Amino acid sequence: IWKKHRQIASKIFTIRSLKDHMFKCFMATTDEFLLKIAELSGDDNDSDLKSVNVNDMFARLTLEAFTFIAFGVKLDCIAKAPQVLEFPKAFDGAFASLAYRILDPFYLVKKWLNIGKEKQLKQHIKIVNDFAYDIIQKRTQVLNCFVYVFLVIPLCTLNFFLT
Repeated sequence: IWKKHRQIASKIFTIRSLKDHMFKCFMATTDEFLLKIAELSGDDNDSDLKSVNVNDMFARLTLEAFTFIAFGVKLDCIAKAPQVLEFPKAFDGAFASLAYRILDPFYLVKKWLNIGKEKQLKQHIKIVNDFAYDIIQKRTQVLNCFVYVFLVIPLCTLNFFLT
């Protein structure tokens, strides 16, 4: 299975596809990002400028762009800033919990007992998996309609693996 998926993916990630599809996705996401930064900072010729968490905004930009490229789905995490959304919070929480395992020699015991960071990791992974499975299920249902695939669905990496 891995070899088949690698062959499919190697045809997807050509220089042309990188230039065309991914560049367009990043440009659209960056435009939305810049508008939101201007909105949050109060940059409407107002002398009362506000502070903006740039680290959070760049994390949102990256997540938004890559989920749109990979899944063809807009999370709207930039548009909803500074509101905290469930999927990005769970994704970051899962990553932090996994990184913590390096420092914790008893993580296997905690995993077995379902306590501490391992309990949090389990909850975060469930949210991430539910999000991904929901996208895959919806996309699989839509792919059953051949005409709809080529006329309406945006080009994304997930389409190539599901077809």
